[in-house]
Amino acid sequence: MSARARLAILLACLVLPVHAEEEIRVVETRMLPGAESPTASHRLRLSLYTFRGGRWSQEEIAAAVTESGRLLAQCGVALARAQLHVVQAPRRFQVYATPVSRELLHRLPVRKPAIFFVDDTLNDPPFDAEAIGRANAASRPELADTVWVAHGARDLPQALAHELVHLLSDSGAHSDAPENLMRAETSPRNTRLTRAQCEAMRSRGAENGLLTVAAPNEGVVVSVDKSAREIVIRHGRLNGFDMPPMTMAFEVADVALLGKAEAGITSGSAPRS
Repeated sequence: MSARARLAILLACLVLPVHAEEEIRVVETRMLPGAESPTASHRLRLSLYTFRGGRWSQEEIAAAVTESGRLLAQCGVALARAQLHVVQAPRRFQVYATPVSRELLHRLPVRKPAIFFVDDTLNDPPFDAEAIGRANAASRPELADTVWVAHGARDLPQALAHELVHLLSDSGAHSDAPENLMRAETSPRNTRLTRAQCEAMRSRGAENGLLTVAAPNEGVVVSVDKSAREIVIRHGRLNGFDMPPMTMAFEVADVALLGKAEAGITSGSAPRS
């Protein structure tokens, strides 16, 4: 064997273990139960990522994500699907730090919107959870449409829902209203969202491709008030009127028609172009 061949074999033995150590791949995928709702006008599909050997358990992630979905449901947004992926990666990627996390997303194919459950954060200030939308991703484009949650984050379901509202609305706005989910400090009591907050989340989330919208010309009955001859419908885009998705109250001339309607019924009888 020539000296050059021996040198090539020696280099391969030295380099291959480094490549194996640096390997980044998904080693397990678990589908979490969705929460389809007949009254939802928009659907959210999440990709969740945690790390093999990390501090998070799959059970605590699943429970918190399910509860956060219930908080978003008040806005007509259903958590239709959530896939939990377990990633094998070197330890340095299991901590949220902008340069390293950008490298991770360069090397790991990720479906967005995505939530990463990491062991800690090295960013300053060290937020328990941080959402990176389109508006604040100019200097870190790889991280757009992601949420990063450090282990030990308090009020986890509320924190997840809070960050998802930031992400879907593409806004860092907070609220001072009592018990509002978007107060700067999370709390189990802070669960409410206003109509304006819901509209912003649905419209911007759909525009950015993070939410799927109910089929055009399809609506869902939200409520029926026979005494007021009124029906409230949350509908998708109405092609006949070039009207965007929204929730509207309609006055019904024939009160007998309201006897056939109840909340949760899907209607495809809206005008068509």
